[in-house]
Amino acid sequence: MILKYTNKIMRNKPFILFITGISCSGKSSLYKSLKRSKRIPKSIIIHDIDENGVPEVGRDPWRSFRVEELFHKAIQNAKKRISTIICGISLPHEVIDSPQYQTSYNIDFLLLDISHKEHTERSKARHKRYGGYNLKKSIRDNKQLSRRLKSQIINQKNHFIINTEKYTKRKTLNKIINIIKKLNK
Repeated sequence: MILKYTNKIMRNKPFILFITGISCSGKSSLYKSLKRSKRIPKSIIIHDIDENGVPEVGRDPWRSFRVEELFHKAIQNAKKRISTIICGISLPHEVIDSPQYQTSYNIDFLLLDISHKEHTERSKARHKRYGGYNLKKSIRDNKQLSRRLKSQIINQKNHFIINTEKYTKRKTLNKIINIIKKLNK
């Protein structure tokens, strides 16, 4: 299921698309697939918040800093008529509350959504592979984050929600590429 809410029909300006979701929702896999895809115009720049690594401590302040840093780059790109996609956990209020934010920017949010049950299963599988963190705390924190993300995303005029557990990775990628093509018109 894809939900789309927008007040724009055609665009003449570059867009900034934030692809967000809780851990294990498919953001990193999607980022890699988008970077490899020949169906994404080379004129669109794609970033992953984690592309330069993640610090062991102080992740929340670092993540907020990275969202602000990549948002700044996206604004600079937009001034050059280049669209930008930013993948990673980003809350709409972090963008809207930024001193750089202007309502004239074409900003969209795409939420990769999964149920709590599916998140728990994916988290357990990830924990088996990598370990090194408190699984129960991670699941609990992500459940709270999921609620915050959904409530903030739904309140945005321009947003998409894709439930990644309902589609294969390939079908999810195709749906997102179609969204990007529409935004790029």
